[in-house]
Amino acid sequence: MSRSSYSHIENNRNQPDIDTIIKLSKYYGVSADYLLGTNSENNSDEFDINKYIEKINLKKFIDDNINKGIYYGSGPITDEQKKQLEIALKMIFYEHYKGDDK
Repeated sequence: MSRSSYSHIENNRNQPDIDTIIKLSKYYGVSADYLLGTNSENNSDEFDINKYIEKINLKKFIDDNINKGIYYGSGPITDEQKKQLEIALKMIFYEHYKGDDK
């Protein structure tokens, strides 16, 4: 899906067809109902990032490697940089789990 198509859907200029809704729900790991706004809770059985993170013990990996102190350049990285690195790691693990890293 192109950025412009996504933007048009996001800004209510176009309505996605059912195939697009299904693709988006699979990509984001949410239910189609959640995307359509008919269900405020994401009850998708397809993928739960928190369960996956728990399974691979990403929290321990982050604690052992990031929170002990990473140095870049002239000193340790900031707390904000640690948060950004944690988000990036979660996304990398998520993409790997979903099989999008091929």
